[in-house]
Amino acid sequence: MRIKFWYSIGVSLLIATQCPASFPLLAASLPVYKADNSRSQADMLLNEGLKLFYQRKFNEAISKLESALTIYRATGSRLQEASCLFHIGFAKQGLRDFAGAIKSLQPTLLFWQETRNFTLKEMTLTLIGFAYEGQGNLEEAVTVYKQAVDVNEKIVGGIKVEEYQLSFAMMQGLLSERLSILLSLAGRYEESFNYVERAKARAFLDQYVRGSIDFRKNGDAELLAKGDGLEQEIATVRNRLIKAQNNSEIDNTRETLEKLDSLEKQYEDWYLELKNRSPETASLKRVEVASLGEIQKAIAQIDSDTTLVEYFVTDGGTLVFIITTNSLKMLRLPASRKDLRAAIDRWSQGDSTNRDNNHHPASLQELYTQLIAPVKSYITTSTIGIIPHDLLNSVPFPGLTDGKRNLIDDYAMFVLPNASILPFLPGKRKPSTGTILALAMGNPQLSTPPDDPPLSLLKGVGEEVREIKEIYPKTQVLEEQAATETAVVSQAGKYEILHIAAHAVYKQKTPLSSTIYVAKDNRNDGNLQVRDLYGLNLTAATNLVVLTGCEAQRGDVNYGDEITSLSRGFMYAGTPSIIANLWLTSDDESTKILMQRFYSYLPKMGKAKALRQAQIDVRNHNSKYSHPFYWGGFMLTGDWGKL
Repeated sequence: MRIKFWYSIGVSLLIATQCPASFPLLAASLPVYKADNSRSQADMLLNEGLKLFYQRKFNEAISKLESALTIYRATGSRLQEASCLFHIGFAKQGLRDFAGAIKSLQPTLLFWQETRNFTLKEMTLTLIGFAYEGQGNLEEAVTVYKQAVDVNEKIVGGIKVEEYQLSFAMMQGLLSERLSILLSLAGRYEESFNYVERAKARAFLDQYVRGSIDFRKNGDAELLAKGDGLEQEIATVRNRLIKAQNNSEIDNTRETLEKLDSLEKQYEDWYLELKNRSPETASLKRVEVASLGEIQKAIAQIDSDTTLVEYFVTDGGTLVFIITTNSLKMLRLPASRKDLRAAIDRWSQGDSTNRDNNHHPASLQELYTQLIAPVKSYITTSTIGIIPHDLLNSVPFPGLTDGKRNLIDDYAMFVLPNASILPFLPGKRKPSTGTILALAMGNPQLSTPPDDPPLSLLKGVGEEVREIKEIYPKTQVLEEQAATETAVVSQAGKYEILHIAAHAVYKQKTPLSSTIYVAKDNRNDGNLQVRDLYGLNLTAATNLVVLTGCEAQRGDVNYGDEITSLSRGFMYAGTPSIIANLWLTSDDESTKILMQRFYSYLPKMGKAKALRQAQIDVRNHNSKYSHPFYWGGFMLTGDWGKL
């Protein structure tokens, strides 16, 4: 898997950027042939040619490879012959000799098919498509790119574990990027939209539709015992870490943190192995992306007064699709990935912390100009659904501003990982019961997250959940020691709304270990992690999960796929919608006000509109809260309609 992954990355970088950085990656995966008596000269020439190839000395590489090719053809060495032709074509691509590249690459396709080497078949088709595009033959490029996407999906369809599928997501993303751009240039907008959907969040779509799966069921006994041992060891090291932190033992804390990181990585590897070997995994099938008609029908079913705005970011600009119940429009925006990154960095590294007299930050004005202003005239509904892509997952869309008004002044809004989950959202709804399970956790003595701000920042969470009970009498409130992980696991599925006011941390290196820190008891350690959420069952009663902790909305962003975050873990468990925050907030008073207002509006209007009005109320509460930091990070994901 590692060789295929790095080779795919190298090829993708070359195709996308003609960048020299791709060649060191290729060096990690190019085959090295051992000399034997019959072909020693050809093998030597081939290896020399490959070395020159990844050094970007293309003319010299072609000379060596063509000499080796002559010998291999004479000796009937078809594998080596195909390898020579592939790399000759690849090198000619680098020289922008597109006709020569096509001539060399075409003969290898049949051989990759015969030998069932679909990875190299996909790469070869991609290179041929790039060559046609280089020639200006865009129709042929589209045809070949489509063939490459089909091969990619065949490869991914044979891989049952979502996390392993991500190894091929970058190539899928780049292919879909090229196809979407070329199809849009030809005015084929619906086809272009379809390939954007095929590129985005496919692993999430598959897992969301399937729901939670118990991969331990009928699992290998020895493998399960290994997992139990790792869990016990992790719990022991966590306790050791808490003691070291409480005693201010800096060196011991650092050493224990490193040990904990290592164990959590081992646990993630174990979990992937468990999924890969599980009998449940073998029967899984991929979910097809929804058609435009199916998506429009789902909008009408939930709330027809809604417009979807789906973005697809590329190095050369951003595609945006504007979808209503009866129309599709597509625009090409000039904002590139680099442009958007610069504005997002200005927000996160400066404007988000400079809150005095800065109620319309320049970075959010810039993002408004790049992303909203060009599409605003096409939006005539009161609600918009934002479908972000790539780095746009970290953009606080409610706070985007034209310098006078924020986006929430004009629209209620929600976000989706892709449009294809829309037809499945109505089926996730349950009859309303008005019941809420509200947990508040703020005592640092009960559960201490490593390397994060103190939980005393959440001193107001008790007031937050008690005020919910004033609005919804059927609320079960659990605070401090009673707000346990065991309570979440055993009781959450019985309530319509699950509200958790607790610290949450996203872990980039081990995303399945991303954690909500609640109380521990004699059954669970209080670390409610993404992998624990996969075991929750929220299919019976739950319509909404609300997380008012820190970084709960943040997820692992990959090229072409975004699958792992705390909020999506709850969606896998069966809730059709979730509200969570994008960032750490040190002001629990503004959060308390926002939640009180949200729950007071919720019986009267849909979730998106209730959240919008609550955010406006917080912004207008006093001048301090006018800055988007205090309210702009709360996002509704999923079903935006009424309970």
